[in-house]
Formats: sequence, C-alpha cells, structure tokens
Amino acid sequence: MNNELVNQALAVIESYKTNAIIMDFVNKEALEKVAADIRVKTNSGTTAKAVSLLMITNKDKTIAKRFNEYVQLGLVGCFMASIKS
Repeated sequence: MNNELVNQALAVIESYKTNAIIMDFVNKEALEKVAADIRVKTNSGTTAKAVSLLMITNKDKTIAKRFNEYVQLGLVGCFMASIKS
C-alpha cells in the first residue's frame, strides 16, 4: 500500500473522532471490552459503568491504556466496515 492511501485512511479515521454517533458507539464498545477483560482476569461482575468510574479516579493507568487501545481498534473497525460496503 502506498503512503498516499495510508494517509487518506488515517484522515478518514481521524475524522470519525468528530462524529458524535461513531464516538458514542466506539466508546461504549471499548468500555464493554475493558469490563469483559477485567471480569475474565478477576472473576468479578465488573460492568462498563464501573470501568468508566475507575477511569475517572485514574488510579489504574492500565485501564485507561486498554480503553484507548480498544477505541483505536474500534475506529479502525469502523473504517474497515465502511470500505467493505
């Protein structure tokens, strides 16, 4: 893939960050994924709401890091879905 196509793809993905509908969906999905990860690791009943509260306290940097990774993956997933249709 050439640099021009990569730059165009990155620009489209970046534009998704200003779309409230896409970001609402991606953020909710990222919270759910982090909660699922925590449930598996701790055998607890952690919810997406609990994850959002944990992120507000900012005591566990790995939660925010994982959330941001899932957001980025979600944005890439939205782009992939848009080029398949």
